[in-house]
Amino acid sequence: MTLQVIDRDSVEELSQDLLGTPLPITALFDWLQGRATDVPGWTADLSALAQGRLQAVRAAGELPRVELRILLQR
Repeated sequence: MTLQVIDRDSVEELSQDLLGTPLPITALFDWLQGRATDVPGWTADLSALAQGRLQAVRAAGELPRVELRILLQR
């Protein structure tokens, strides 16, 4: 098995390379702490965070459409 090293300047650049689109990593950490940080083109639903669920969707006008769902186990 050969391991590939990928070196990027930011996690956003890494997500761009691996997923084909950048994810709002800084805002993601805010969302996980219950802070509704605005990110252009993204809508985060924090309403079920107390139950360990977070959902964020990139707006329909942005391509590719991205839906991020996180389920936290406590």
